[in-house]
Amino acid sequence: SDQDDVWLPQKLEVVEARFLSDPGLGALFSDAELVDESLRPLGRRLWQSVGFDEREQRLLQQGHSESVLMKSFVTGATLTFRKDLAALSRPFPTDLPMFIHDGWIAVLALAVSRVDFVNEPLILYRQHDAQQIGARPGRDALTKRISRQIKRDGSILQDELKAMHRLRQRLQEQTIFPVRKVFKAALDDRIAFLDSRACLPSSRLRRIPTI
Repeated sequence: SDQDDVWLPQKLEVVEARFLSDPGLGALFSDAELVDESLRPLGRRLWQSVGFDEREQRLLQQGHSESVLMKSFVTGATLTFRKDLAALSRPFPTDLPMFIHDGWIAVLALAVSRVDFVNEPLILYRQHDAQQIGARPGRDALTKRISRQIKRDGSILQDELKAMHRLRQRLQEQTIFPVRKVFKAALDDRIAFLDSRACLPSSRLRRIPTI
C-alpha cells in the first residue's frame, strides 16, 4: 500500500472474494488507473504501460510460468498475497537489479502456487516527477521492449543469470512449500539458456555452431 496511491472503494471486497473462493490462489494483482499528482486521469492504465496484454494474460492463466518468469507485470501497490508466502520471501535480496520487492514476491508465489489477476483497475496509481518507480505516460510497452533489447549487454545478462540462480537457491533451501514442476522446469531451462549464452565466443561467426 503506497502512501500516494488511492484504493478504489471495491478493492478489498473484490480481492477478498477471490481468495475465499480459490484456496489454491497464492497471490493476486490488478490493473490500475494512471493519474497525476492531483488524481486527474492520464487516459492510460498500468497494464498498457508494462505490456501485460491479452496474450500475456492468457499465458499466465494457462500456467505457462516461463512466459512471465522475468517480466515485471506485477506492481506492488496492486498486489495481495497470502500471509504464509511472507516467510518464503524473506529476507528480501538487495543486490538483484532484476527483482525488487514486488517482483520477488510474485515470482516466488508463482513458483509454489497460482498467481492470478483482476482485469480491472482497483487503485489510482499516482504519477509524479519525484517518484522512484512508476509508469511514465507516453512510453508504451513496445518502446520499452525495443529499448531493453538495444541496451542488452553482458552486464544485463549476468544480472539476470544471478537473479535466476538466487531464485533457484531460495526455492531449494526452503522446506515449507512444494515447488510446482512446471515452474522448476521453466527455471532450469532459463538458467541453462543464460549459461549457454554467457559462454558464447565474442566473434559472431564462431557463435553460429552453438546457436
